[in-house]
Amino acid sequence: MNVAQFNPQVRSIATIVVGFILTCSSVYSNPTPVRLLAGESAYDRLGFAVSSIGDVNNDGFADVIIGALNNEEGGQNSGKVYIYSVKTNQILSTIIGERNEFFGYSVSGAGDIDHDGYDDYMIGAPFKTISSPRDGQVRVYSGKTGSVLFIFDGPAGMQFQFGTEVASAGDINGDGFDDIIVGTLWGQTRATVFSGADGSPIYSFNTATTVAPVIISVNGAGDVNQDGFPDLMVGEAGEQSLVSVYSGKDGSLLYLFEDTITLSNFGESVAGVGDVDKDGYDDMIIGAPDRYWITNGPGMAYVYSGRTGAILFTFSGSGLEESVGFSVATAGDYNGDGYLDFLVGAPQTVEMAPPSDFGHVYVYSGKDGALLQTFTSTTIGERFGSSVFVIDANNDGLDEVIVASDYGSFSGTSSGQISVFSHPGICCFTPGDANNDGLFNIADVSFGIARIFSGGEAPPCQDQADSNGDSAFNISDITFGIARIFSGGPGPSCGVTGM
Repeated sequence: MNVAQFNPQVRSIATIVVGFILTCSSVYSNPTPVRLLAGESAYDRLGFAVSSIGDVNNDGFADVIIGALNNEEGGQNSGKVYIYSVKTNQILSTIIGERNEFFGYSVSGAGDIDHDGYDDYMIGAPFKTISSPRDGQVRVYSGKTGSVLFIFDGPAGMQFQFGTEVASAGDINGDGFDDIIVGTLWGQTRATVFSGADGSPIYSFNTATTVAPVIISVNGAGDVNQDGFPDLMVGEAGEQSLVSVYSGKDGSLLYLFEDTITLSNFGESVAGVGDVDKDGYDDMIIGAPDRYWITNGPGMAYVYSGRTGAILFTFSGSGLEESVGFSVATAGDYNGDGYLDFLVGAPQTVEMAPPSDFGHVYVYSGKDGALLQTFTSTTIGERFGSSVFVIDANNDGLDEVIVASDYGSFSGTSSGQISVFSHPGICCFTPGDANNDGLFNIADVSFGIARIFSGGEAPPCQDQADSNGDSAFNISDITFGIARIFSGGPGPSCGVTGM
């Protein structure tokens, strides 16, 4: 075991098609969502939980599951869950919860656990009454038929809020069936892994804290110890905040990461991010959204090596109480450079109060930690970035970015909404090629002079015209070009931009 401490933590749902964007704009610019999915009614909080669930209808495209925990179609605080096709912009199915169970508090894909060729999914209802309110329940559904495959109940009468978090664990025991992990807010057991083959418990992981947490997170970690079995992450955030990483092979503790800053909520979000540093071991990302909140700090997110447990990258925002790290996820190879990248949500949540500012989602490079793209909400207080993930919804090899705003008010106060952002595209170009003829030469200098001084034609791609790499096309690019072409100055290198 490795221990690391640091001090660096039925009315239809509204669907709006905005139109796909195919422009040559910078990956650093703030794009517009191509689709917006809004809750049905005020206070539904659609998007409180959201996840990719694989291909549930077997049409060849990845689908999404969305929880609206406060929807009251089935009674007060019954909750409702939507299965959504991003590709077709259609709701494939809905499931309505029961009174006061907050159905959809947690959602996740489960893999194809019944081996019928359709991906399945699971939904948590942590306030479900078994013998007492808040005992909690998790239900696993068939993607093919919508029928219930498994029901897992929390301990009867204990009010532990079993099902606060759910996630796919992968096939941890090598039996050919994907397994699942369920988080519990209270009690000694913080997470339980269940078999996808028969629903039997495989592991139970007890709390690692001496002070009861207020937030639990669970997720798959990938294979961090390179033993051929997927491993698991359990976050316990609160007055004492830590993340335990467990072996999927034998349940042993591989790492214990703990933040020594009180109430940083380190571990509120956890995710596996693949082999970021290309050392053959899968790596992990952990959010600490309230780090330094007492001093109005922005929050933090950390990427850890699966091989050594060392911190590979640290990310922090620029705004006060920005809640950087409230949500974290892999972004795949977002910019096409051969390295896996990251998503970090910063919904601008103020501790113990409603959110007060515009939310952000950041895409960071796994190669060098550089900021690749920023998504920014257009409305104050909607918790834009409360959940984030990517899927390739149209099988073009480029991931769309899904961002939840569970306080969004498109259909009424806190109705909640999901924004879908099209990938800006990847193209390798000739920097300085203002006239887009594939060359960087005197014709580009002339083009720039005509544009800047005489109001001539705009460059087809501003990033491409930006020869000096300062994210603007202006007189400095003319000077740079003249120095390069006539005086042998430094030349620009190949770049990445939107298409």
